Amino acid sequence: MVRSITQLRKAKMSYPWTRTLDVETAAPIDGVIKGIIPAWLEGSLVRNGSGIYQIGETRFNHLFDGLSVIHKFSIKGGRVTYMNKALKSEAYKKDIGANRIVVSEYGTKGFPDPCLTFFGRFMNRFSIPNAGEVTDNCSVNLCYHGDALYAMTETKLLRRVDAESLETLGEIVDVGKYVAVHHTTAHPHVSQDGTVYNMANIHGSNPSYNFVEFGPSSSGGFPKGRIVASIPIDNKFKRSYFHSFGITENYFIFAEISLIFDALKFLASNFTQTTISNAFKWNPNSTSKFHLVHRRTGNRSVFLAEPFFTFHHINAYEEEDHVVVDLCGSSDGRIMNMLTLKNIDPNVNEARPNIPAVKPRRYVLPINSESKKVDENLVSLKNTTASAIKNQKGEIFCYFEELFDVISELPRINYSLNGKSYRYFYSISSPEGTIDPNKVIKFDLQKKEVQTFSEEGKSVSEPVFVVRPNSVDEDDGVVLFSILDDEHPQKVSLVLLDGKSFKELGRADFDANGTVPNDFHGLFIAKKDQVHLY
Repeated sequence: MVRSITQLRKAKMSYPWTRTLDVETAAPIDGVIKGIIPAWLEGSLVRNGSGIYQIGETRFNHLFDGLSVIHKFSIKGGRVTYMNKALKSEAYKKDIGANRIVVSEYGTKGFPDPCLTFFGRFMNRFSIPNAGEVTDNCSVNLCYHGDALYAMTETKLLRRVDAESLETLGEIVDVGKYVAVHHTTAHPHVSQDGTVYNMANIHGSNPSYNFVEFGPSSSGGFPKGRIVASIPIDNKFKRSYFHSFGITENYFIFAEISLIFDALKFLASNFTQTTISNAFKWNPNSTSKFHLVHRRTGNRSVFLAEPFFTFHHINAYEEEDHVVVDLCGSSDGRIMNMLTLKNIDPNVNEARPNIPAVKPRRYVLPINSESKKVDENLVSLKNTTASAIKNQKGEIFCYFEELFDVISELPRINYSLNGKSYRYFYSISSPEGTIDPNKVIKFDLQKKEVQTFSEEGKSVSEPVFVVRPNSVDEDDGVVLFSILDDEHPQKVSLVLLDGKSFKELGRADFDANGTVPNDFHGLFIAKKDQVHLY
């Protein structure tokens, strides 16, 4: 039986990360139930990710480039159904209509539009990329604004999705029309009243990193936003990449990492016929920074760190005049541009390069340290080995604690503790040097213990924690994730683990209408909830 990655390569089986959706499972299909589906669990796990990599004879180059596919597992009365649909973005329509890649994505340069004249295609090489060329392939995450569900990516463009049918609704939503920004993350934070916070860039002569707020809305329309705090960018042509950020009761936390976006290279990309990825460069000789911004006053403190890279913050919280920042990090930021299909797919590259390890780490930012002595550890918390040292210039340099020596990505928590002290988080894990997600792990920060779920020959998705009603303990609930069969691309299962024991409660197995690709992020939409948190 073909199971291991080595065997997968030899048999030329379908690699889950680079599968292409060939046939939609457009209507819900029933799963075969094994074990127990808790009676209290009712709602839908909706997930998003790159799911179409092949268009005609052309193929996308990078993991982030594939066209969005939305997946939905619905749970009601012990019954579980599954469906999926491609997001019908303008990028999708243009690419599918031309039967080749027309719209450029992060690591793939679109082929010239066949509708353009030869002169038009030639002159396009000498143009500067503009807002009309930004992709609306929203393939990273999903978030509610009021009662409307939106697919998101790392641009300012969103697409609304019907949470029941998964149909793509309406026109492109340009966040820049609701608040004057040019780029937002796909990892917003949602408060208990439905207020959404995100980070955004502003370009131009006075570029800045910004924290933006979108108020609750129940009208179905997109709410107006406002900038609540800003951080000036020192170099108007070079800025840090960011994928997520931290938030506590009183602070926003922005990690200015050492992966740098070069705006000049981006602006010249049409002329040089290069991709957006060419504008990103890892700078191991730079200093990374944490910006701690007070949410009400806008006052900012800066903390330095050795160069590091992160996609995902885990959580952050305040404790005894410190802000604790937990994230999945690496000291090698080349990872982003290493995630090409050629590098990661064992069917394409038998000698795959080692992907830099990403592991959970903790930084501790001391508040009110003006009176502290030089060259002494300013971190007085007893539950961490993280440190912060003030130098002669008055700068504070922070050194991380590696929380676990375990590969860890796509972290999730009991979101009711977002921005607060917490004990547990959940993530996927892969064998060293790969991004082959073969384990779901529960991390206990208090006992420094891990519990693991894995199944031979299966690839797992990001775990999502759902709180049991009237629960008291932080881990009282279920952990939901999907698993794909490495051998049978049309098979997909929804697995439910008990939050406390981390043992399997039950699952639903499906035979989809076509190939089921992997995905990135999603959320559980509980029927009873008016506000849908992460």
